[in-house]
Amino acid sequence: MSDINEEYLRKHFPECMDNDKNKVDHYAVDKLLWTASVEDIKSGYRFDFLKNKYVCLFCGKEYERGIVFPFEDLLFEAERAVQNHIKIIHGNVFECLVGLNKKFNDISEVQKDLLKLFYKGLSDKEIVEQQGGGSTSTIRSHRYKLKEREKQAKVFLAIMSLLEANDSSGKSMQGILDILSQSEIDSLINAYLRNNR
Repeated sequence: MSDINEEYLRKHFPECMDNDKNKVDHYAVDKLLWTASVEDIKSGYRFDFLKNKYVCLFCGKEYERGIVFPFEDLLFEAERAVQNHIKIIHGNVFECLVGLNKKFNDISEVQKDLLKLFYKGLSDKEIVEQQGGGSTSTIRSHRYKLKEREKQAKVFLAIMSLLEANDSSGKSMQGILDILSQSEIDSLINAYLRNNR
């Protein structure tokens, strides 16, 4: 993950740790992100209906619905508690998502830096000034390419959703995932996304 303070998590959120290695259980956290909806990813948490808990997608911290959680001089219900947790522990959800490694977002360092500046609402001219040079046309080109990637990602999500809806057995894509290694899956994803830069 991006800037997770493992010492802090070890002390305050032991459920996020792999007890055998005393490190963040990245596999469990990865699974949270891969199985979350786009809306859940945008909020940084999801609701686990089986456990009746809100779960932070960045570290796995859980907040059971129906329980009140203290924070400073206030008490919060579970959903508000997970929102506070994300804000205090992880900061801005946008920054967390942009900061994820290539396994999750396949965004270059240049694109990450520009996305952060776009998020701040800076104009192309202000970005050029902040970066100490370049041209506004280059910044506009990056904006355009990122918007094109967004459009293509929407179409790809629709395709995969239709594929899943059409597959009554639920095995058409699962079979592929069972026979490919993680590096082969990553290669396929990267090959598809590489054409969009």
